[in-house]
Amino acid sequence: MCLLHKIGRTTSLLESSIGGDGLQSIPALLRRNAKSIANAPAYREKELGIWQSWTWSEAEK
Repeated sequence: MCLLHKIGRTTSLLESSIGGDGLQSIPALLRRNAKSIANAPAYREKELGIWQSWTWSEAEK
């Protein structure tokens, strides 16, 4: 069973992101998040054993 179903979430992440905002594309989601939560981590990756983080404002650039 999917972890999301175990915690009661049945909609996909994309559906919940597009949901009530009317956002129709990934770039629109990126712009919205860069404005509203600019300093929050957007994504992380491990490079040479060290975790690197990028904020929403950095990802938009």
